[in-house]
Amino acid sequence: MGVSRFHARLQYIVASYLKEKGYSVDVERCVDGIHHADVYADNGKETVIVEVETGYVPPIFIERAEEYLWARTIVKTIKYACLASEFYIATPSYVKMAVPSILLEPTDSYDEVLNASRLVGLYFGERWAEETLKRVHECRLTGLMLVNISRRGVKVLKGRELEALTTFNV
Repeated sequence: MGVSRFHARLQYIVASYLKEKGYSVDVERCVDGIHHADVYADNGKETVIVEVETGYVPPIFIERAEEYLWARTIVKTIKYACLASEFYIATPSYVKMAVPSILLEPTDSYDEVLNASRLVGLYFGERWAEETLKRVHECRLTGLMLVNISRRGVKVLKGRELEALTTFNV
């Protein structure tokens, strides 16, 4: 599995941060027989999965970059959040992620779920659109980890800080 040097650097900083917090850490760990978590951490009481998001958008989707990244955030959350006690997405500190509110709190709005599913389907295909419909109610994004590459530091955003990033609407 090929990982860019930039992506690997972010993984290393996050893994080091979690190790300092007392976790046993694996990078690129297979978590369900198919998918590999960028960073997997376990401290005996809880498990944490962190997916690194560099903000890269394929050229074909550059005109709809925010939508694409929004959909990718949903797909990553659906893949990994239910496999750990906590699930985070790590980004470089200079990247402002749009966090889908549907990933923070369960919604009673079928239209909101359907809109999210349609958008995911547009970028990632029918399989992930169906998974969104099935699993978005049970999979939650715990927070974001903002990675300062120069200082090799991590700032965790949760709760109200995270809610402030839910400005992108479908």
